[in-house]
Amino acid sequence: MLKDLYQIEVTAGALVHSNHRLAKRAQATEEAMKLALAQEQIVGADETGWRVGNQSHWLWVVCSGRFTIYEVASHRIATIVREILGEGFEGFLVRDGWSSYDAQLSYRMVRCLRHLQRNAEDLEDELVV
Repeated sequence: MLKDLYQIEVTAGALVHSNHRLAKRAQATEEAMKLALAQEQIVGADETGWRVGNQSHWLWVVCSGRFTIYEVASHRIATIVREILGEGFEGFLVRDGWSSYDAQLSYRMVRCLRHLQRNAEDLEDELVV
């Protein structure tokens, strides 16, 4: 695309090195965003499957109305949320019903409305004979 649109030739290695330099420069901004996110009153967290090559990983999203942090991890353990928000998070964490949140985190937590609605619909389906 860069060659076609702008006549710029770039190797794959150059793009990788560029991304590493950018990540290093963005570290201070990322840490500041994590601190700011941890001050929010309501924060949502969710994870979804993410492939890295042929390996299973998880894309974690931790966000408020103002900030969003994305983290790709090789595990689905909810402690990644604690790594982002810190031990002292005092707001409410909105999350789905996955049990790892309860087992791994001591935050005040509420389930997201859509997951509660789905649970109620499933229960209704079971009751209808």
